Amino acid sequence: MGRVSQRYWEKWYWAKPDHQQALATILQGQYDLIHVDEAIALPIGVRAAEQLGTKLLFDAHEYSPEQAADKLWGRLLAKPFYEYIIQEYAPRADAMITVAPGIAERYARELNRQVEVIMNVPIYQPLHFRPTNPQSIRMIYHGAGSRDRRLEALIQTVGHLDVRFSLDLMLVIKDPAYLAELQQLGTSLAPGRVRFRPAVPPDEIASTVNEYDIGMPFIPPVNYNHAHSLPNKFFEYMMAGLAVAIGPSVEMQGIVEQYGVGVIAAGFEPAEMAERLLSLTSEEIDSMKQNSLAAAKLFNADYEMGKLLSIYHRLLT
Repeated sequence: MGRVSQRYWEKWYWAKPDHQQALATILQGQYDLIHVDEAIALPIGVRAAEQLGTKLLFDAHEYSPEQAADKLWGRLLAKPFYEYIIQEYAPRADAMITVAPGIAERYARELNRQVEVIMNVPIYQPLHFRPTNPQSIRMIYHGAGSRDRRLEALIQTVGHLDVRFSLDLMLVIKDPAYLAELQQLGTSLAPGRVRFRPAVPPDEIASTVNEYDIGMPFIPPVNYNHAHSLPNKFFEYMMAGLAVAIGPSVEMQGIVEQYGVGVIAAGFEPAEMAERLLSLTSEEIDSMKQNSLAAAKLFNADYEMGKLLSIYHRLLT
């Protein structure tokens, strides 16, 4: 559909005033390299690079055609549009990066080109190990408080756990009605053991959550990007020295298994996560927390930025 309707997509794209303005602004300058962020900006970057005779790096982040594949509008409109954008413009970039190996492999296979991985990780902070209190195991989730994150599953997990376990949700509120539903669910399923706290700036997340024991980057695979997610919160929990608790998410699972930083539930149901958590001893949690602090020395922005600078150097020389 995206390829058949290419004239339509081009007409729609270039009719948008912000796209025209962005291209005009870039063309007013002289650059050695253009770094395009997200597929929606890719046609602008390609046109600008070709007119200016400069190099272009396409930062795709996730797999664009599947960004909203779990929604009807996403399958009918977003997917064919992004399929066209990627097939038409991505081969014209001088280099291409994305955030996870599985996404890079799919792009490389479909586009028959090299796609490199730059992970979304925090700046390194040397934080301290904090032993787990076996009578009070504190869990944390931070992120967007939106309905599509299905945060009720985390609260339902607490409902299956004993009184040693509690969960704090540090949310950026996008839907006050959904927040009220979560608060009511917490009171119903685990009274006194589900709490809500204000969000903090991104550079304060790791130091703030360092007081907890287990981070919960629990992401049901509702679409391809969720199935191959390597979210920043996963690395922030590691930076904070927490054990991480995940479902069988393929990208996170590989890191958890290799570095011993957490536990992997058999599936994505709350009861399956609870069963895995109940099997843990405080000594096992502490071992995972120490492994996270060690792994954070590898999974940090200093290391990933070095990879990005190497790509810049290669393009510019």
